[in-house]
Amino acid sequence: MIKKLFTLLVIALTAMSAWGYTVTFTPSVVTGNSGSADRPDTMALDGIMITCDLAGFNAGSSTNKHYRFAAFSNTMITSTVGKITKVTFATTGGSYGAGNFSGEGFSNGMWQGWADTIRLYSSHQVRATRIEVTIEDATTELTAPQFYPSGGTFNDTLEVSILCPTIDAEIHYIEGSNEDNFDWETHTIYNGPFKLTSSKTITAWAALGDEKSDYVTTTFTRNIPTLAPPVFTPSSCNFEDSLQVSLECENPLAAIYYSYDSEQWLEYTDTIVIYSSSTVYAKSVLNDYEYGAIESTVASAGYSRTDDGVTRIVTFTPGDIWIDEASVPYTINHDGASVTVSRGTSRTSLRIHKDQHIYFQAAQGNIMKIEFVCENSGDYGYNPSLLELDEGQNGDYSYTENGYVGTWIGYAPRVSFNTHKGQERCNLIRVYIDGEMPEFTVEPPVYSPESDTTLFVYRQQMELSCPTPGASIYYSTDFANWTKYTEPFEVTDSCTLIAYAQLDGVNSLLALKTLFSAPQVNTLAEANALSHHTLFGFNGEVIVTFQNGANTWVKDDSGYGLIYDENVPRFPQGAVLKPGWDGDRTDYYGVPEYMYPHNVEATGEVVTVTPNEYTTVTTENFNEYVIIKNQTLTHYIYDSKMWQGSSGQLFYNRFTDLGIVIEEGKVYDIEGIVAYRNKKTEVYIISATEVYDWQLGDVNHSKTVDIDDVTMLITRVLGNNPEGFYEEQANCDGQGGIDVDDITALIDRVLSGTW
Repeated sequence: MIKKLFTLLVIALTAMSAWGYTVTFTPSVVTGNSGSADRPDTMALDGIMITCDLAGFNAGSSTNKHYRFAAFSNTMITSTVGKITKVTFATTGGSYGAGNFSGEGFSNGMWQGWADTIRLYSSHQVRATRIEVTIEDATTELTAPQFYPSGGTFNDTLEVSILCPTIDAEIHYIEGSNEDNFDWETHTIYNGPFKLTSSKTITAWAALGDEKSDYVTTTFTRNIPTLAPPVFTPSSCNFEDSLQVSLECENPLAAIYYSYDSEQWLEYTDTIVIYSSSTVYAKSVLNDYEYGAIESTVASAGYSRTDDGVTRIVTFTPGDIWIDEASVPYTINHDGASVTVSRGTSRTSLRIHKDQHIYFQAAQGNIMKIEFVCENSGDYGYNPSLLELDEGQNGDYSYTENGYVGTWIGYAPRVSFNTHKGQERCNLIRVYIDGEMPEFTVEPPVYSPESDTTLFVYRQQMELSCPTPGASIYYSTDFANWTKYTEPFEVTDSCTLIAYAQLDGVNSLLALKTLFSAPQVNTLAEANALSHHTLFGFNGEVIVTFQNGANTWVKDDSGYGLIYDENVPRFPQGAVLKPGWDGDRTDYYGVPEYMYPHNVEATGEVVTVTPNEYTTVTTENFNEYVIIKNQTLTHYIYDSKMWQGSSGQLFYNRFTDLGIVIEEGKVYDIEGIVAYRNKKTEVYIISATEVYDWQLGDVNHSKTVDIDDVTMLITRVLGNNPEGFYEEQANCDGQGGIDVDDITALIDRVLSGTW
């Protein structure tokens, strides 16, 4: 027994020592050079070097030191003392967590693998308070691999790594535990961490040449989830006016669904407000990787209103309307309610663009509640706090946010919100209305001029009419103060007109019209000088330098600009555009562009456009059409489309539809557009012309010296000017000038193969 215990102890100690050691970086001990994350920084400890192209490894106050990795930065961790098997980051948390990193082998805030160097990309800023790098000493002796983790149970998914300290060893693994019954054709060569989504038994071994290590078998068991039904608070009861009901499930990973008829189910995201006698049904649902959708039993609760009224729920989804244009007004109307968006799109979500409005109106009765179920897109989440109630709306109301659900509660025939904080995207909107459906429909008002948007100078006369006889028309510019329409009126300032018609207490849809008194500019320099989100009219001619997708780059004598909209017509390079177009001058990371343009048309004239030549470009050259010559190109860090020229200039091969192929190490003349991406000034490549060292005598630049060159040179000497003739290669006798002696020398070269 003592001998057996001793043997087990030796095996355990050997296994522990095989995993090497950990190098720990803490800001109080190891720092870099930069205190702000706006430049490259480096730090090193015990053979481990950490570098980042945008970092501050000496950031924070004396009592709050941390390592700061900027958004859109690239990080490299290198070991000269052994293989890196694991890297973990302790952070300040919140929006600065390690989850902002991504890269091969990186998952759940941790990197695992077997490498001398690892590379990580940060989509958002990370602030680390400790970095631990685990190193394993390599060995030439063949050792059995080890699993990480070593087995056991797990929930949902599990990332598994198999590591071996033996230099050049190849790891193999296969499902199963009985090596005599293996189907050897199905085994896998390990090349990085893999994920399990169900219970598995895995056997692994290492191979070095013809030698094979011992087999190691580990079982990973996935827990089968159990699910309880939701709990109602309060349970069944009587109420007056309205009642708030909450649902809760003991499993935080489960979704909760509720229904008023046990057939049509709604996902529970916030407190349910009940206005009429109802039976509410609820169930918990867990989407399980291995077992599919697991549902709990259905629970129910009955609620009786003592003075029962009528409440209708109207649901709006992206499936109600498809808007694929860049940004337009749109309205959805059904079941006695309407939602109108001043500018946006409707694709996979109902989108209200930044600095726009969303309006709700009941055809009859009052709106009592609006629920916004917003899109959850991780770090770019469009949470309901981006919605703000427009000022001046009457009555008592409240607007609250809970996760990705926003809830308005009040009592009004119409409600409006704005998106001044940022674009909002809704997967679902529910509107609760008291009262029954109206018995007839009132048509919305019609504007004259009829277009959705009108650009005017000084003043614009507006007329309103309604196809429904006898209906009254009301209009407003702020959704708070309404005027009854009696006669045409003038608009002198930019505004959005909102109007509806009403007959016998029944409201029409809202009708919107945007008018703006635009500043008039004559040059691109004047347009670029306008402030962010300024609508303007353009009264000068511009020339198209390049067009691709939604991008139309233009120039005039004053500077350069970008018209951005996928609906702009297609123009050739050099096309002259007519005066009279308009757009929204916006900033994209400080670079001016003109969005949502109208009336962009060509004169029919096409002129030659020549790029301006530079060695490198700066922020002063944004949107400029340039050429940078004699650049030896090499890949830049980790982006396969990014190149760095021998002058230090960065180039980006963005336009894949152009089919531009670049070979590393070759010399090119690059034409492109100066742009700004990931906090870097780059040149978007339009063309890449390889630069050759042309041979003497190759007067037609065919890359060979042959009889065709002799023929072209004779034509040139006889006094003609053949197309495609290059005089730099024509001085074949070295005496200067071009004459019959050059022909003789070239003939000798073609016949003999040498000069």
